[in-house]
Amino acid sequence: MLRSNQQANRIAISLGDPAGIGPDIAIKSCLEESNDCRVYFTDPGLIEKRSAELGIPIRISEITDFEQASPLRPSTMQIYPIVNQNPVTTGKSDSDNTEHILECLNSALWHTTTGIADALVTGPINKAVINNGGVEFTGHTEYLAEALGVKTPVMMLASEKLRVVLATTHLPLDRVTPSITEHKIYEIANIVNRSLIELFKIPNPKICICGLNPHAGEDGHLGTTDKDVIYPAVQELIKYG
Repeated sequence: MLRSNQQANRIAISLGDPAGIGPDIAIKSCLEESNDCRVYFTDPGLIEKRSAELGIPIRISEITDFEQASPLRPSTMQIYPIVNQNPVTTGKSDSDNTEHILECLNSALWHTTTGIADALVTGPINKAVINNGGVEFTGHTEYLAEALGVKTPVMMLASEKLRVVLATTHLPLDRVTPSITEHKIYEIANIVNRSLIELFKIPNPKICICGLNPHAGEDGHLGTTDKDVIYPAVQELIKYG
């Protein structure tokens, strides 16, 4: 749970693929002052090298105890040091970085689930690299769900005015249609409704459910999933308010 304005939020941040854009985003995110206590789980040497390549001077403050974290000072990055033994070349993903990527993620996750940190932020990961490194990895969504024992993870893309929830996550297109069931729609809609009320403090959420096929199937002429699966699920949801 995030803290009040009087207490700085403690945020654990993993950078994802060290050869990708995650380190760049992290460096640029430290340029302005913030009340947040941000701790980046990464290799200090990587940040030193990358900041030099970008021409953005960054002062690195290494901490091994999250309680030592302080609100962000401009151009200062607080790093929980996790050394990567594999040399990193910017822009060239390498499966030998797999162990380091997951070590950073797991450490940031542990600090969050134990309550030491208030929130977890994850940088972009090259899923193919991790799989080529010998670890089955579909995505952050599924990885965190398994780690937390969550049966049905729900991915939400959110802005101030609109929130979009996906019925499926990280599936090949030819597996999407068979995965859309009445039960799944009903389950996800209920999770979203409850979350909007409890977490977003929206007392009476309005939820729209999109069609799957072009023009929502045109009454079965452009696919039957909308007519046979989605419509009955929507009617069931309406029935129960």
